[in-house]
Amino acid sequence: MNNFGRKIKRLRLQKEASFQIVGDAVGCSKAHIWKLEHGVATNPRIELIIRMAKYFGVSPSYLYKDGALK
Repeated sequence: MNNFGRKIKRLRLQKEASFQIVGDAVGCSKAHIWKLEHGVATNPRIELIIRMAKYFGVSPSYLYKDGALK
């Protein structure tokens, strides 16, 4: 799991949201959210990152911070 995945997982659990709820809210599948959390998908589109940041109430730069997507 990369930094991005850890951040997404922590934010999702804080919201007590399932993969399905987050996926529906940001316009992707629950499987894709799982893959992002586990580092299987490592190159999310900027549009998705912006929607995720908005959903979780954080800035897109927070999700990018500290090389989160490397």
